[in-house]
Amino acid sequence: MNKMMIIIIDFIFALLFLNACENNLEHNIVPDKIYVVNNGLTRVIVKDVEMFNYEMNVVKSGFNKTSSKVNLTINSSLLVDYNISHKSAYKVLPEDCYKIVQDEIEVSKSQYQTFFPITFNITKIKELQGVGNIQYVLPCAINVVKDELKPSNENQLTTLIAIEISSNDGNIGKTTVWNFDSSPKDWEHNNVSDSPDLIVYKDGMLRISTQAGTEQRKKAYTKSWEHAQGKYQWRIFVSDLGIGEKCSIGAFLYKDDQHELDFEIASGNTAARAEYDAKDDELLVYMTSQGNPWFQKIVKIKKNKWYTFEIDLKLINGSYQAKWSIDGENKAEKQLDFGNKTTFRVFCSLENLNPFGDFLPKKDNYTLFDYVKYTEYK
Repeated sequence: MNKMMIIIIDFIFALLFLNACENNLEHNIVPDKIYVVNNGLTRVIVKDVEMFNYEMNVVKSGFNKTSSKVNLTINSSLLVDYNISHKSAYKVLPEDCYKIVQDEIEVSKSQYQTFFPITFNITKIKELQGVGNIQYVLPCAINVVKDELKPSNENQLTTLIAIEISSNDGNIGKTTVWNFDSSPKDWEHNNVSDSPDLIVYKDGMLRISTQAGTEQRKKAYTKSWEHAQGKYQWRIFVSDLGIGEKCSIGAFLYKDDQHELDFEIASGNTAARAEYDAKDDELLVYMTSQGNPWFQKIVKIKKNKWYTFEIDLKLINGSYQAKWSIDGENKAEKQLDFGNKTTFRVFCSLENLNPFGDFLPKKDNYTLFDYVKYTEYK
């Protein structure tokens, strides 16, 4: 056999080998799939403008072998399921507050992402929920219209868009939001007693628990002390704390024992409950400045509900003015004797404390923090 024939045979075998490899590679390639980039609850902070154009990002993973058509629908059952699993009370954004500019899109083989444009009417959303709050959500679902493109798992085909309107005030600075999707690197725990697993991050929330018959004081707080004038918000699920039990949910700012501003949500002792005529389904909220000067006001709220608790600190003639509000309603106000040389750590807590009941808890208790937010004032 001459050399030319050997070269031809080798070439043919090489082609057959490469073809087999290619077929085997294609056989093992994972089919193209599609998913929403920001699935779950997606907070979108926007300026206080009239209209806002948002693009919902959809990505196609894989080797770009397929094309398809996908559409966008609004599915209120997604929000029902979310509210149940997260013990929240968000409402579906009314239809006059948004417009889906394009609800169906062709995805070509070469595309790796596409966008669904949605225009939000910020003026109308502001009328519903005000500035700095989230009460209404747009529950979106992506559906594959053509079968060529495989959908990803169901959780990655949905998103809940939550529009939060920021202030246009020129004195407003940076906003920091701790969502508790995992343990924030700039927070730490203070477990005064045992059982560190009583502070956990689960389902995008911070869960703090205490055990029956103990004096446990469970706290999570920022590592930084450098929080000064600004707006502080805690989104908290107020659970079914027992009547008369020494257990309180805390959301507070702490420098030292004379420079501390608190929300403490608790049963209260027998005398306090009688004074404020608290019903069995109600707890007392203690809004307190622990010193300089000492100040306290108490109001009632219902148990087993989500609330947004807010402390607003603003410099007035060189000293802080503190305002306490619940769900946007001002509840207490006090001019303090100190100013921005005093800075704070931000705390979340659940503590079995003496002042807020008559006896140690007879059951395990818990609370949930959905997020904590700090907006600086310049």
